[in-house]
Amino acid sequence: MSNTNSALPPNQVAAAVPARLHANESPYGVPADIWQEIEEQLATLELNRYPNRAMRLFHQALSEHTGFPEEMILAGNGLEEIILLLLVALGRKGRVILPTPTFFVYQQVATALDLSVVELPLIAESWQLNIPLIVEEAGQEEGLIIICRPNNPTGNVFPREDILRLLKETKLTVVVDEAYYGFSEETMLEDVPHHDRLIILRTFSKTYGLAGIRLGYLIAHPQLVEIIDKVRPTFNLNALTATIGRVALRRQQELFAPLPTVIAERNWLAAELAGIPEVTVYPSETNFILIKLPCAAAPLWQELRQVGIYVRQLGEEMPNYLRISVGLRLENEKLVSALRQLL
Repeated sequence: MSNTNSALPPNQVAAAVPARLHANESPYGVPADIWQEIEEQLATLELNRYPNRAMRLFHQALSEHTGFPEEMILAGNGLEEIILLLLVALGRKGRVILPTPTFFVYQQVATALDLSVVELPLIAESWQLNIPLIVEEAGQEEGLIIICRPNNPTGNVFPREDILRLLKETKLTVVVDEAYYGFSEETMLEDVPHHDRLIILRTFSKTYGLAGIRLGYLIAHPQLVEIIDKVRPTFNLNALTATIGRVALRRQQELFAPLPTVIAERNWLAAELAGIPEVTVYPSETNFILIKLPCAAAPLWQELRQVGIYVRQLGEEMPNYLRISVGLRLENEKLVSALRQLL
């Protein structure tokens, strides 16, 4: 049988099966036996009913899994909804401080809500928090600071001591987004009981590899959770997502099984990229890598798309940088080969 793509130009053949290295997704699917359990659980749902019971059961399961009481937990439709809820509930009490570069959604949502946003740059090239600058800017005023740890798009983990210093020396409510914690095993969950202004964010999209179900949650002091919960839609978590979330918690060990492979592949990819002349590769503790190019990123980004390789362009603030998700070995080899030819 002839190849149906044989009449297409080479760039169109490549683009037909793109290498999705732009969204920090897991390249691994859900194992078949976990799929079977999900299907069995979904078959028990009454989809004509509101998801009260499914939501309650998920919160109970999450409480048991994390060791935090339910009054310290709030789940939502992905971390983007959680970010929206906490900005609506807490963002008007003061300024929203964002150490940049960081996850674009923070600025996007805060600006849409017409909040007072202050962007403070990370220390150039080391991508560390400029603690003296943040402390000086914050003063003794209330407000929010959102810190992605490990940071997106730079890939590094800020020292725990820096976060604790902000809690000690300012009156800011400190939000720590731990979306990528599974790749670094760095977490500040243990600090939550000791700080009533610390909020931790988690998602099922990255380390669980379940971006498609849209499930995230926060853990914080009960008083903060109560304030945020007041702006939560009554049924913000649908029954299917909540039920799959419970299965994911039970089967965490199996869903986390690909993580060592992703980390090993990240290290291989970083070494290969570092071997390309004039490309700077930054250390990463995530499932993506930040690189600095010897040229503008936009034209190269477009050329990569034409051969079916999707990576993340970082905009005018970082015109010479690309963020590359770690894919399967064939995808990563395809990217490295293309960059060697194009640079």
